[in-house]
Formats: sequence, structure tokens, C-alpha cells
Amino acid sequence: MNTLLKQNSKCVIIIGIFFLFLFLSSAVFAQDTLFKKRGDIIPCIVTEIGVDEIKYKDFTNLDGPVYVIRKVDVIKIVYKNGKTEYIKPDEMSMNKEEEIIDKNQCVKLAFLSPLFNHLEVAYERKLKMTKNLEVKFGFIGIGNETTIEYKDRQGAYFAGGIKFLLGQSYYINGMRYLHPLKGSYIKPEISLSIFDFSDPYYYYPSSSIYYYKYRTSLLAFNLIYGKQYILGNILTVDFHFGIGVGGESINKKDHQNTFSYYDNPYVSNFGNCVIVSSEFPLTLTAGILIGGIFK
Repeated sequence: MNTLLKQNSKCVIIIGIFFLFLFLSSAVFAQDTLFKKRGDIIPCIVTEIGVDEIKYKDFTNLDGPVYVIRKVDVIKIVYKNGKTEYIKPDEMSMNKEEEIIDKNQCVKLAFLSPLFNHLEVAYERKLKMTKNLEVKFGFIGIGNETTIEYKDRQGAYFAGGIKFLLGQSYYINGMRYLHPLKGSYIKPEISLSIFDFSDPYYYYPSSSIYYYKYRTSLLAFNLIYGKQYILGNILTVDFHFGIGVGGESINKKDHQNTFSYYDNPYVSNFGNCVIVSSEFPLTLTAGILIGGIFK
């Protein structure tokens, strides 16, 4: 009899432990899960899904506050009953750049530059919000020669500066910036151009034409205003123009005389910018760049 009672007691204890395990298991898994676009997973209890926001409570603190997360930051919700709901992007949303917010770099090409006898490539990346680094490399002598006094130009230039984004590139809900590569900007830029060219010399008694070889360089500082757009969540289009000051130096390569002043009545094209006249060190720059963004 005692043996039977002991066996029955063991069975009751085992059954009790079994049901307790089932209860605890159901309690553990009776939760919703939010999966964010950046890889974060949030165990929670979803309390409300609105047009733009999802409200939830911390699963470990159900008596605590209600948290709010934007729907654009969530990929899917897995409910406690096993149902999965995917959050689809709003096709009518004006803030689609949120989908590519982690793409903070781009490579761009000045596609009109060959018309002005150079080829320009630019690279831009975010340093921190509202500040981007942009550098440009150009190869002079590729394309159509447009200058009157400089012939057979061959050389290169480098330019770089920090873009300071202006404060209008945000959307009203929460006043968040749309994208670190998008919007109007002011950029102080320094550039250095170096190239060789030929200049014709007319020897009148014999009606002969001689070509002297020169090497010229320009160091310029420009203040640039521009605006960059994002198209199709993959392309950038940058329009910009600027004004500044620069110093020009020209050396004759095939003769001994060297000079740093060149009487130039025409506009001189230095690739990244032009110098209006050697008499006044005014420089101008403008361009259109098209590029692609990536992480």
C-alpha cells in the first residue's frame, strides 16, 4: 500500500512538473517579435500598428511604458501565434531615402567635362551628419580643346573640400534628415592644377611658326554652392557653381628664361576651374556630376 502511494505521488509530481514546463514554455514563447532593417530583433508585445508607427511594450516589463518605432525601420513582425506580417514600403511616401540611409558613399563623373578637354571623377562620403568629404581627380587633355592660347594640353588636377549641408533637407515628422548625401550645401574647396601646353610663336621674316612648350600650374580656393539629388535610390545628380581666387605660374620648358607672370587676356581653362584674367586672380567653377551610391 505504501509502495503504491509512493508511486502515485511520484506520478503526480512528474505530471505537475510537466504541466509547469508547458506553462512556462507557453509564457516564454507567447510574445511578438519585431525585426528591424538593421538586423536588430525586439521581443515585445505589439499593442498598436498605425499608419507610420508601431507601438509595443517590452516583453520583460509589461507594466512599463509603451515604446514607439517607425514602420519604415521594421522589416516584419512575427506574432506570438506564429503569424508573420511583412511591412511593405509605402509607394506614396515622400521619404523613400530612408530605405538607403546606410549608403553613405558615392562615386561621381562630371559627364560634360570632356567637352572642356578634361575628365573628372569625384568621390564623396559622409563624415558625420551635415558634413561630407568630397575629393575630385581630373585628367586634362581628354576631350575637346576649348582654349585659344593653350594648345595640346596634358596634365591633371586635384580638388577637395568639406560639404556643409544646409538645413532644409529633412521631413517634418520628427525633423529627421532624409539622407546624408542629399540636399543643398556650401563647400570651401582647394584645388591644384598642373599641365603642359604648346604656344605658337610667329617668326615674321620667314613666316614660320614655332611652338614653345610651357608648364603651368594653378592653386585656387573656391567657395561653392550646390545641390545634390537622389534618383531611384541609387543615383545622385549634383549641380554646383562657385567663385574664388587663384594664383597662376607658368614656366617655359624648352628655353632657359622662366617667368611666373603670363599676359593672358583670355579665360584660361584649368580643368576644375577657370581663371578670368592674369591681371586679377578671380576663378570660377561650375559642373554637373552624376554618380552611384553604395555602402
